[in-house]
Amino acid sequence: MKRTIKRSLFLMAFLTHWQIALAEESQPTPAQEEKTSGGEKVDVNNIKDRYWTKGKSAEVGVVQNRKFSKSNKFQFGVFGGIVAVDPFLSVQTLGSSFGYHFSETYSLHLTGMYNFVADSLAYERYKAEKDGKINTNKPNGYLGLENNWSLLYGKLSLLGKQIIYFDLHVGAGLGLDFTESGKYIAPSIMIGQRFYITQVMSLRLDYRLMYRRESFYEQQITSQLGTLKGPRNAFSHVITLGVDFLIGKGLGE
Repeated sequence: MKRTIKRSLFLMAFLTHWQIALAEESQPTPAQEEKTSGGEKVDVNNIKDRYWTKGKSAEVGVVQNRKFSKSNKFQFGVFGGIVAVDPFLSVQTLGSSFGYHFSETYSLHLTGMYNFVADSLAYERYKAEKDGKINTNKPNGYLGLENNWSLLYGKLSLLGKQIIYFDLHVGAGLGLDFTESGKYIAPSIMIGQRFYITQVMSLRLDYRLMYRRESFYEQQITSQLGTLKGPRNAFSHVITLGVDFLIGKGLGE
């Protein structure tokens, strides 16, 4: 009986010693820890420094500077488009502008337009069926100053292969509308989009709403033909597409 108890105690001591040895062998050594982590310790502060800005815009900029700078440069542009002012007139326009960019956001331009005016299809049909005329006032052209503010800019991806840079601008102008019955002061507002092709050249699409208080020559009443009538309000909707060229130092570098 005593022999059996001794054998049991000896077996228990042996098993306990064996489990302790296994537990010590399962603990990784410092060298093994370094090997497991890929040979270096993970530095959390280093990760923060690389991926967070710490409030310094020079390290990570969410809004980048414009790639195509207009500041302190002259601009010359040519454009063409349509003018919707009277349903009985068909008006196409050609024009040009010359201006200066005082900053990236503000510029001032001298703009001129020459209009090509003809009777619309509706007017041609009216004259053929009614054998008469309608009181119209043909817009011959425009000359004035325009203020432009470039408020938004950015870039687009073209099929993932090319980046297109653009900006959006708004403006207000004041000039003279030259018409068949005379010239009139014409204020205007505008909105447009510019797409850069190179640092020098860009495509520009604009919409202008122009207003004038005009008179017109009587063309209907026989006894009053040729007399000046009015005044009346006239709104012109002008849509143009053109090309602009920047002139100044630092271009093409």
